Amino acid sequence: MLRSPRHSARARWHEDFDWSRNNLFSRGDAIKNVYFTGGEPMISKYVSKAVHHFVKTGISTHICLDLNSSIAGLNEDLINSFVNFESVYFSASIDGFGSVNEYIRHPSNWITVSENLQKLLLGRSDRINISVIIVVQVYNVLNITDLLRWLNSIACDYTMELAIDPAILSVAILPDAAKATAARRLERFASECRLEKRRHVLAIAEMIKATPKFCSVTNLLTFKRFTEALDSSRRQRLDDVCPELLQYLSE
Repeated sequence: MLRSPRHSARARWHEDFDWSRNNLFSRGDAIKNVYFTGGEPMISKYVSKAVHHFVKTGISTHICLDLNSSIAGLNEDLINSFVNFESVYFSASIDGFGSVNEYIRHPSNWITVSENLQKLLLGRSDRINISVIIVVQVYNVLNITDLLRWLNSIACDYTMELAIDPAILSVAILPDAAKATAARRLERFASECRLEKRRHVLAIAEMIKATPKFCSVTNLLTFKRFTEALDSSRRQRLDDVCPELLQYLSE
């Protein structure tokens, strides 16, 4: 295991490239895997400097680079450097199609996000893997198949997972009728999606149907207050994006 001296201000070590270069990266031959996640790697000066260092010193050729990004913006220099690594796994966090993603991932712009993903896909190869990570939750569960169909149309791989935290956004708080509708739409999509994704889509549908029953007046009131506060701070309205969801919650 590679061990390095502790940073004097450990909470900020990830912003101190000079310290990382002199300590974490000083044993370049021992670095095999590097994983960058949030904040946002595409705009992080630290990430750009680190990747440039790996390429400049030649150690990138034996590094597996793993990044998560909302792809609200792209760092072209960073993307162009991917070819210098042994392998790259780039995961784009997208949680809905069009206005749904803009609502969940405010203040993202769908046109920008969709164009950026398609730019990334142009650079795919045996060593550069691009996929989308989707968190299925209350705000998107009824229309998640819109996103899946779009990803299917551009031949982009994806993985879904159910939201757990905050619990108030878990699909478990939804009425059974809403969960049944969401699962049925996923099952319908499974019949038209790529064969290798069918089992995964059906598994998510089953997980939605099997979620515990946490639909209660108290939980729905908490969800309503949470959403109203969110909408107020962002100057958005959930009913502009997901009117069907509000209809289920009002029944």
